[in-house]
Amino acid sequence: MFTENTTKWHATECSIQPIIHSFNATVTNNIYNETTIATWETSWATWDQDLNISDSELQKIPAGMYFNPPWGLEQGITPNTSFMFSDLAASSLDTFFQDLFTGVWFMRSMYSSSFIPSSLNMYAAPDFIQVMAIGNITGCDVGSMDKLQCAMENVAAAVTKSFRDSVFIADSDPVSASMAVGRAMASVNYVEVRWQWIVLPGLVWVLGAVTLVGSMWKSRGVRAPKWRNDPVPLLFLFRGRGEDAVGVAEREVEEKAEGLRVRLYESNGRMALG
Repeated sequence: MFTENTTKWHATECSIQPIIHSFNATVTNNIYNETTIATWETSWATWDQDLNISDSELQKIPAGMYFNPPWGLEQGITPNTSFMFSDLAASSLDTFFQDLFTGVWFMRSMYSSSFIPSSLNMYAAPDFIQVMAIGNITGCDVGSMDKLQCAMENVAAAVTKSFRDSVFIADSDPVSASMAVGRAMASVNYVEVRWQWIVLPGLVWVLGAVTLVGSMWKSRGVRAPKWRNDPVPLLFLFRGRGEDAVGVAEREVEEKAEGLRVRLYESNGRMALG
Protein backbone atom coordinates (compact mmCIF):
# COMPACT_ATOMS: atom_id res chain seq x y z
CA MET A 1 0.00 0.00 0.00
CA PHE A 2 1.33 3.45 -0.91
CA THR A 3 1.20 5.97 1.92
CA GLU A 4 2.09 9.65 1.94
CA ASN A 5 5.79 10.50 2.20
CA THR A 6 6.80 6.85 2.62
CA THR A 7 6.76 5.55 -0.96
CA LYS A 8 10.16 4.85 -2.50
CA TRP A 9 9.92 5.64 -6.19
CA HIS A 10 12.20 3.96 -8.70
CA ALA A 11 12.66 5.03 -12.29
CA THR A 12 13.74 2.57 -14.98
CA GLU A 13 14.59 3.44 -18.54
CA CYS A 14 14.78 0.75 -21.21
CA SER A 15 15.34 1.05 -24.92
CA ILE A 16 15.19 -1.40 -27.81
CA GLN A 17 17.47 -0.78 -30.76
CA PRO A 18 18.63 -2.91 -33.68
CA ILE A 19 22.20 -4.18 -33.60
CA ILE A 20 24.28 -6.76 -35.45
CA HIS A 21 25.02 -9.75 -33.25
CA SER A 22 27.65 -12.33 -34.12
CA PHE A 23 27.38 -15.44 -32.00
CA ASN A 24 28.12 -19.12 -31.90
CA ALA A 25 25.01 -21.25 -31.31
CA THR A 26 25.22 -24.74 -29.87
CA VAL A 27 22.63 -27.32 -28.82
CA THR A 28 23.75 -29.90 -26.29
CA ASN A 29 21.29 -32.43 -24.87
CA ASN A 30 18.40 -30.33 -26.25
CA ILE A 31 19.71 -27.21 -24.45
CA TYR A 32 20.27 -24.20 -26.70
CA ASN A 33 23.15 -21.91 -25.85
CA GLU A 34 24.60 -18.80 -27.49
CA THR A 35 28.15 -17.52 -27.10
CA THR A 36 28.54 -13.91 -28.20
CA ILE A 37 31.46 -13.27 -30.53
CA ALA A 38 30.92 -9.57 -31.26
CA THR A 39 28.22 -6.89 -31.51
CA TRP A 40 27.93 -3.78 -33.70
CA GLU A 41 25.60 -0.86 -32.96
CA THR A 42 26.77 1.92 -35.27
CA SER A 43 24.42 2.55 -38.17
CA TRP A 44 23.27 5.21 -40.59
CA ALA A 45 19.84 5.76 -42.15
CA THR A 46 18.80 7.11 -45.50
CA TRP A 47 16.71 9.74 -43.74
CA ASP A 48 19.67 11.06 -41.71
CA GLN A 49 20.90 14.59 -42.32
CA ASP A 50 24.34 15.57 -43.63
CA LEU A 51 25.06 12.23 -45.25
CA ASN A 52 28.22 12.06 -47.31
CA ILE A 53 26.18 10.74 -50.23
CA SER A 54 24.83 12.64 -53.19
CA ASP A 55 21.09 12.87 -53.70
CA SER A 56 21.28 10.89 -56.92
CA GLU A 57 23.14 8.04 -55.23
CA LEU A 58 20.85 8.18 -52.22
CA GLN A 59 17.78 7.67 -54.42
CA LYS A 60 19.27 4.40 -55.70
CA ILE A 61 19.62 3.03 -52.19
CA PRO A 62 16.58 1.34 -50.60
CA ALA A 63 15.28 3.34 -47.65
CA GLY A 64 16.31 1.95 -44.30
CA MET A 65 19.03 1.67 -41.67
CA TYR A 66 22.40 0.29 -42.71
CA PHE A 67 25.04 -1.46 -40.62
CA ASN A 68 28.59 -1.95 -41.89
CA PRO A 69 30.53 -3.90 -39.23
CA PRO A 70 34.26 -4.20 -39.94
CA TRP A 71 34.16 -7.95 -39.50
CA GLY A 72 35.54 -10.94 -41.32
CA LEU A 73 35.51 -14.69 -41.24
CA GLU A 74 36.29 -14.69 -37.51
CA GLN A 75 32.81 -13.26 -36.92
CA GLY A 76 31.16 -15.63 -39.40
CA ILE A 77 30.70 -13.25 -42.36
CA THR A 78 32.65 -12.27 -45.44
CA PRO A 79 34.46 -8.92 -45.29
CA ASN A 80 32.53 -5.78 -46.32
CA THR A 81 29.16 -7.40 -45.60
CA SER A 82 26.37 -4.84 -45.09
CA PHE A 83 23.13 -5.33 -43.15
CA MET A 84 19.96 -3.35 -43.78
CA PHE A 85 16.91 -2.67 -41.62
CA SER A 86 14.17 -1.46 -43.93
CA ASP A 87 12.22 1.71 -43.23
CA LEU A 88 8.99 -0.29 -43.28
CA ALA A 89 10.26 -2.60 -40.52
CA ALA A 90 11.58 0.34 -38.52
CA SER A 91 8.33 2.28 -38.86
CA SER A 92 6.25 -0.78 -37.98
CA LEU A 93 8.24 -1.51 -34.83
CA ASP A 94 8.30 2.14 -33.82
CA THR A 95 4.53 2.57 -34.21
CA PHE A 96 3.72 -0.80 -32.70
CA PHE A 97 5.91 -0.31 -29.66
CA GLN A 98 4.75 3.25 -29.05
CA ASP A 99 1.09 2.21 -29.06
CA LEU A 100 1.61 -1.00 -27.13
CA PHE A 101 4.09 0.12 -24.50
CA THR A 102 2.50 3.46 -23.61
CA GLY A 103 0.02 3.40 -20.74
CA VAL A 104 -0.49 3.79 -17.02
CA TRP A 105 -1.27 1.51 -14.12
CA PHE A 106 -2.61 2.69 -10.81
CA MET A 107 -4.09 0.92 -7.81
CA ARG A 108 -7.57 1.84 -6.65
CA SER A 109 -7.21 -0.35 -3.58
CA MET A 110 -5.38 -3.43 -2.41
CA TYR A 111 -7.70 -5.56 -4.52
CA SER A 112 -8.40 -3.31 -7.50
CA SER A 113 -6.09 -1.95 -10.22
CA SER A 114 -6.61 -0.11 -13.47
CA PHE A 115 -4.54 -0.53 -16.62
CA ILE A 116 -5.12 2.22 -19.17
CA PRO A 117 -3.22 2.18 -22.50
CA SER A 118 -2.56 5.27 -24.59
CA SER A 119 -4.37 3.84 -27.61
CA LEU A 120 -7.74 2.24 -27.05
CA ASN A 121 -7.71 0.86 -30.59
CA MET A 122 -4.66 -1.30 -29.91
CA TYR A 123 -5.53 -4.93 -29.41
CA ALA A 124 -4.74 -6.43 -26.00
CA ALA A 125 -3.11 -3.16 -24.88
CA PRO A 126 -4.58 -3.26 -21.32
CA ASP A 127 -3.52 -6.88 -20.97
CA PHE A 128 0.00 -6.02 -22.06
CA ILE A 129 0.28 -3.19 -19.52
CA GLN A 130 -0.96 -5.53 -16.81
CA VAL A 131 1.58 -8.21 -17.74
CA MET A 132 4.44 -5.73 -17.82
CA ALA A 133 3.39 -4.31 -14.44
CA ILE A 134 2.40 -7.27 -12.28
CA GLY A 135 2.27 -10.28 -14.59
CA ASN A 136 4.24 -13.45 -14.00
CA ILE A 137 6.80 -13.50 -16.79
CA THR A 138 9.04 -16.51 -17.17
CA GLY A 139 12.44 -15.90 -15.66
CA CYS A 140 11.50 -12.57 -14.08
CA ASP A 141 10.96 -11.84 -10.40
CA VAL A 142 7.57 -10.15 -9.97
CA GLY A 143 8.60 -8.48 -6.72
CA SER A 144 11.90 -7.12 -8.03
CA MET A 145 12.51 -3.64 -9.40
CA ASP A 146 14.47 -5.30 -12.22
CA LYS A 147 11.33 -6.99 -13.47
CA LEU A 148 10.77 -4.37 -16.19
CA GLN A 149 14.31 -4.83 -17.47
CA CYS A 150 13.84 -8.60 -17.53
CA ALA A 151 10.52 -8.25 -19.37
CA MET A 152 12.04 -5.92 -21.95
CA GLU A 153 14.88 -8.37 -22.52
CA ASN A 154 12.28 -11.04 -23.26
CA VAL A 155 10.56 -8.68 -25.72
CA ALA A 156 13.87 -7.98 -27.45
CA ALA A 157 14.60 -11.71 -27.66
CA ALA A 158 11.18 -12.35 -29.21
CA VAL A 159 11.66 -9.62 -31.84
CA THR A 160 15.15 -10.93 -32.59
CA LYS A 161 13.83 -14.46 -33.08
CA SER A 162 11.18 -13.18 -35.49
CA PHE A 163 13.83 -11.55 -37.66
CA ARG A 164 16.08 -14.60 -37.55
CA ASP A 165 13.32 -17.06 -38.38
CA SER A 166 12.02 -14.99 -41.29
CA VAL A 167 15.15 -15.81 -43.28
CA PHE A 168 14.65 -19.54 -42.87
CA ILE A 169 10.87 -19.56 -43.21
CA ALA A 170 10.88 -17.49 -46.44
CA ASP A 171 7.10 -17.70 -46.92
CA SER A 172 7.28 -21.48 -46.40
CA ASP A 173 9.31 -21.84 -49.60
CA PRO A 174 12.26 -24.22 -49.00
CA VAL A 175 13.84 -23.21 -52.31
CA SER A 176 14.22 -19.55 -51.41
CA ALA A 177 14.88 -20.18 -47.71
CA SER A 178 18.41 -19.46 -46.51
CA MET A 179 19.42 -22.45 -44.45
CA ALA A 180 21.96 -22.29 -41.65
CA VAL A 181 25.37 -23.82 -42.18
CA GLY A 182 27.02 -25.81 -39.44
CA ARG A 183 27.63 -29.22 -37.97
CA ALA A 184 25.12 -31.37 -36.13
CA MET A 185 26.25 -34.02 -33.69
CA ALA A 186 24.00 -36.59 -32.05
CA SER A 187 24.63 -38.85 -29.09
CA VAL A 188 24.62 -42.57 -29.87
CA ASN A 189 25.17 -45.71 -27.82
CA TYR A 190 27.66 -48.29 -29.01
CA VAL A 191 29.35 -51.37 -27.60
CA GLU A 192 33.11 -51.66 -27.84
CA VAL A 193 34.75 -55.02 -27.31
CA ARG A 194 38.30 -54.92 -26.03
CA TRP A 195 39.82 -58.37 -26.33
CA GLN A 196 42.07 -57.94 -23.32
CA TRP A 197 38.93 -57.66 -21.19
CA ILE A 198 37.83 -61.22 -22.02
CA VAL A 199 41.24 -62.87 -21.58
CA LEU A 200 40.64 -63.69 -17.91
CA PRO A 201 37.05 -65.04 -18.37
CA GLY A 202 38.19 -67.01 -21.41
CA LEU A 203 41.12 -68.47 -19.48
CA VAL A 204 38.81 -69.51 -16.65
CA TRP A 205 36.46 -71.21 -19.12
CA VAL A 206 39.32 -73.08 -20.80
CA LEU A 207 40.75 -74.25 -17.46
CA GLY A 208 37.32 -75.36 -16.37
CA ALA A 209 36.79 -77.36 -19.56
CA VAL A 210 40.24 -78.94 -19.29
CA THR A 211 39.57 -79.84 -15.65
CA LEU A 212 36.22 -81.42 -16.53
CA VAL A 213 37.63 -83.44 -19.42
CA GLY A 214 40.60 -84.53 -17.32
CA SER A 215 38.35 -85.62 -14.45
CA MET A 216 36.13 -87.62 -16.81
CA TRP A 217 39.16 -89.27 -18.40
CA LYS A 218 40.72 -90.15 -15.06
CA SER A 219 37.40 -91.50 -13.76
CA ARG A 220 37.01 -93.60 -16.88
CA GLY A 221 40.52 -94.99 -16.45
CA VAL A 222 39.94 -96.18 -12.88
CA ARG A 223 36.34 -97.25 -13.60
CA ALA A 224 35.02 -94.84 -10.93
CA PRO A 225 31.25 -94.45 -10.86
CA LYS A 226 29.81 -91.37 -12.45
CA TRP A 227 28.13 -89.62 -9.55
CA ARG A 228 26.28 -87.39 -11.94
CA ASN A 229 23.94 -90.20 -13.06
CA ASP A 230 24.52 -92.80 -10.33
CA PRO A 231 21.63 -93.42 -7.85
CA VAL A 232 23.95 -94.51 -5.01
CA PRO A 233 24.49 -90.99 -3.55
CA LEU A 234 20.74 -90.61 -3.14
CA LEU A 235 20.68 -93.53 -0.75
CA PHE A 236 22.82 -91.64 1.74
CA LEU A 237 21.06 -88.29 1.50
CA PHE A 238 19.43 -86.85 4.65
CA ARG A 239 20.90 -89.52 6.91
CA GLY A 240 22.01 -87.16 9.68
CA ARG A 241 21.06 -87.55 13.34
CA GLY A 242 19.10 -84.30 13.48
CA GLU A 243 16.51 -82.84 11.17
CA ASP A 244 18.88 -80.07 10.12
CA ALA A 245 21.79 -82.39 9.42
CA VAL A 246 22.63 -83.13 5.79
CA GLY A 247 24.98 -85.94 4.71
CA VAL A 248 26.46 -88.86 6.64
CA ALA A 249 29.74 -89.90 8.18
CA GLU A 250 32.15 -92.25 6.44
CA ARG A 251 31.33 -95.04 8.91
CA GLU A 252 27.64 -94.83 8.16
CA VAL A 253 28.40 -94.99 4.46
CA GLU A 254 30.35 -98.18 4.91
CA GLU A 255 27.61 -99.76 7.05
CA LYS A 256 24.98 -98.86 4.52
CA ALA A 257 27.03 -100.24 1.65
CA GLU A 258 27.66 -103.53 3.46
CA GLY A 259 23.95 -103.92 4.18
CA LEU A 260 22.90 -103.56 0.57
CA ARG A 261 21.72 -106.74 -1.19
CA VAL A 262 21.14 -106.62 -4.92
CA ARG A 263 20.46 -109.13 -7.63
CA LEU A 264 20.74 -109.19 -11.37
CA TYR A 265 17.53 -110.09 -13.20
CA GLU A 266 15.99 -109.91 -16.64
CA SER A 267 13.11 -107.54 -17.33
CA ASN A 268 11.47 -107.12 -20.75
CA GLY A 269 14.52 -108.50 -22.47
CA ARG A 270 16.92 -106.27 -20.59
CA MET A 271 19.19 -106.96 -17.64
CA ALA A 272 18.62 -104.87 -14.52
CA LEU A 273 20.26 -104.62 -11.09
CA GLY A 274 17.87 -104.30 -8.17
